[in-house]
Amino acid sequence: DNVSSWDPAFKHWLSFDEKVWEEEVKEAMSLLKPFPAKSIVANDRYKGSIAMAYEDAYRAGVSDYIQFFNEDARDFFPAKAVDMVVVNPPWDVRLGGARESWQDLRHFLKEKCRGNVVAWALSGNIEASRELRMKSESNIYLSYGGMELRFLKYNIVPQKKHVEG
Repeated sequence: DNVSSWDPAFKHWLSFDEKVWEEEVKEAMSLLKPFPAKSIVANDRYKGSIAMAYEDAYRAGVSDYIQFFNEDARDFFPAKAVDMVVVNPPWDVRLGGARESWQDLRHFLKEKCRGNVVAWALSGNIEASRELRMKSESNIYLSYGGMELRFLKYNIVPQKKHVEG
């Protein structure tokens, strides 16, 4: 199975105990629940990113439950209604185009997500995230690799249609 073939770095530590690891994996496997009926869709405009996501999902044993797409956010339209969006747009650190990516995300959330949607966005560039032009409901502050990050939560509600009368 995928778990036994997984080779995380900590397995090579001097203090690693194979027997404890196997017991913990066995216990975790006993706690598994059926996968929810909701569909999971993954999309990224970078082929390498979506390939890594697929490999990670495969190793975790969930790749059969996820549809993977390689499209730009401006062109991507989910076939089914979306309940939650989790995104990691560029911050202008490794990948450029942060402002444009956040603008595309704004368009996607407002134009292509139907119904009440919760969106979580990881940001390492607060100026770029302001391109979303939405107020976050909550901020979770993280530090990763010397970078100060924010995990921002947004509630996307359907836009009210103006009725003249």
